[in-house]
Amino acid sequence: MEHSKPIYINLLRRDQKHSRQIADGMLFCLLLAILGIGIIFHYYSMKVELRLLQESNSALKTELSGYKAEQSGLQSYKELISKVEAKQKSNAKVRESQIKCVEAYEELEHALPEGLVMTNIEINREEMLMNGYVPDYQKLAAFLSGLRKSSPGQNIILLSSNIDKESGEVMFKLEMGWEAGKK
Repeated sequence: MEHSKPIYINLLRRDQKHSRQIADGMLFCLLLAILGIGIIFHYYSMKVELRLLQESNSALKTELSGYKAEQSGLQSYKELISKVEAKQKSNAKVRESQIKCVEAYEELEHALPEGLVMTNIEINREEMLMNGYVPDYQKLAAFLSGLRKSSPGQNIILLSSNIDKESGEVMFKLEMGWEAGKK
């Protein structure tokens, strides 16, 4: 017989291909587990962030309702301010159109001679009507002359003059053209 070569069987040695497949499977499972853990971690962190954002949203809504209340108050305030400004403009127009009685009285004061007493003065936009009495006609003439010199009045007309029989004083009624506010 011929010498045959001995056959060695290594029972300790494993198949490399099969080992490689097992290692690859385990690596795949490990990566899948890491990915799963990462997804779960991300899910919970997003859940926490969502809860925080919802709380923030709720707080912002509460703050917005407060601002809306303030804004409606501010709108009312702006409307009030615009009404006040309109009223001020209206008042200014009325003031401009008012008769300036003080000016008329000042003019009369400059023209009044001593002893003249006014019993009635009516002032409107176009004319002044005056009633009064003086001690004599000379004082009445001085009054008329003073009015013509210092007054913004025009067309000074002595409507009537009478001597009161009891007191001896001259009662007069006078009309004077007048433009309010004009000096």
